[in-house]
Amino acid sequence: MSIVRALGAIPLLTLLLTGCGIQVNDHGECVDLSPGRVYVGPCDGMAGDGRGGGGWWDDDRCVWDDEEEDWLDDCGDPDGDMDGDGLSNAWEDDLDLDGDGVPNHLDEDSDGDGASDAEEGPIDTDGDGQPDCYDMDSDGDGILDSFEGRGDTDGDGLPDALDTDSDNDGIDDATEGAEDPDGDGLHNCIDLDSDNDGLLDSFEGDDDVDGDGEPNRTDTDSDGDGLLDADEGDGDADQDGHADCYDPDSDDDGIEDGEDDSPYDWAGGDDGADGADGGGDDPEHDDCGDDEGEANECPGGDGFDYDGSPQGCGCEAEASASATTMAFLGLLLGGLGLRRRVY
Repeated sequence: MSIVRALGAIPLLTLLLTGCGIQVNDHGECVDLSPGRVYVGPCDGMAGDGRGGGGWWDDDRCVWDDEEEDWLDDCGDPDGDMDGDGLSNAWEDDLDLDGDGVPNHLDEDSDGDGASDAEEGPIDTDGDGQPDCYDMDSDGDGILDSFEGRGDTDGDGLPDALDTDSDNDGIDDATEGAEDPDGDGLHNCIDLDSDNDGLLDSFEGDDDVDGDGEPNRTDTDSDGDGLLDADEGDGDADQDGHADCYDPDSDDDGIEDGEDDSPYDWAGGDDGADGADGGGDDPEHDDCGDDEGEANECPGGDGFDYDGSPQGCGCEAEASASATTMAFLGLLLGGLGLRRRVY
């Protein structure tokens, strides 16, 4: 039976048959809008189980359009697309996934996550067997699509709801979560600096330098030295390969930064065995800069420590002694030359 264009310009006559509201359209056909079923067709088709003559459908498969005063053309057609989302009625089924009272095949947003079924489509991003249009967490990161939304924080072409690292900081959204410890209105999964210390999460990472249970990216004092990472920064005062914010003794003088009046005052390579020169320990050099580890030796007798600053570590004395020796040898050789000429 073709679908009846029900009302036209003539109002319906309401008949009371078997206690149900039955309407007769201008073509003399009966329309039964009883809960749980919809019938359009010859009135004699309502005899028996009501499935002869006309057409019966569940009431969620046939919808009356008040504005057009007509039934939708694909009413009851399993191959139709009653909600216009590009997914057939049969594919979407009659269930109501989000419990909003509208069955999936009539619901433009079947999972109620704020993104239309047409936008999400039947793909399965996280491979959990649930198509994105029915999946409330399409990328499987533990954060609902309704929370992540369709924005693209890192501009990689993937909406955050489908991006497992929405801010592209090298740390998965599942690890970062949706907390906002710095209170800047950006949740960790989309915040490039989660603790607002001026150091990017991509730099700080998920390690825990001071072992306090708080990863560096959300720890405002990552090395536990009593000084904020924001103040210490990412410099490396003693050139030991550890940023000051991760180094509890940034100048390597044996005094923790929080108790040091000059925590970043590193003057060069004291190895801790040759006499203090005011600098940090360097096991490969002695105070005067060679690699032998011998106290107070000078590299070439220039009177300078290996970092280029005069330290008074004995190099100057050695250089002076060398100069005196050379002068004496010069005089001695000169005297020998004179004797050869006399003879």
